Amino acid sequence: MDINGLQELENPLTGEYKKLKDWVVNSARMPWFYSRHMTGEIDLIEGKSIPFYGHTVVERPDIHKQKPCSEITSSMFNQTYEVIQQIFDYNNTALNVIFRINFNCVTPNKIERTGWHEDLEIPHKNLIVYLTKFTGGWTYLKNGGEIEKSDPKEDGIIIFEGEHCHAPPKKEGERRIVLVVCYL
Repeated sequence: MDINGLQELENPLTGEYKKLKDWVVNSARMPWFYSRHMTGEIDLIEGKSIPFYGHTVVERPDIHKQKPCSEITSSMFNQTYEVIQQIFDYNNTALNVIFRINFNCVTPNKIERTGWHEDLEIPHKNLIVYLTKFTGGWTYLKNGGEIEKSDPKEDGIIIFEGEHCHAPPKKEGERRIVLVVCYL
């Protein structure tokens, strides 16, 4: 399936999804790891660096580091993969290979949005599941000469391919927690 622009998928809201979401969003034992910039060194140079907390489930391949394979890096892989497969099955959408799985948590920031980027340097598609309710926090997509933006809703799901960026939440105390999957 070729993706043209931002597309929404239905969330089946399975018991497995609800359990995973509760762990990621509410557990004091969820391991989060701090990173001072989301989309690379270019953001530091351009002044668009948004710090975030992440939890990598499947590490992306990196051709620059001579790491041609993805790697499972979290004990949360099985339950996360099960939820992802349920979402794709429910939406009758093909899932052939997963390159990356990450949970990201961004809080309000003075930076308006991240820099434009693609998550991988190989052909791929992106799935984002919005796990929390927040104000702002849009995902932007360059679609030809147009720029589209998502309407993020808690438990909402979007898929897209191409150059994109996102904004942090607007209100103090909010967290933009998302599940990011790079796939084909």
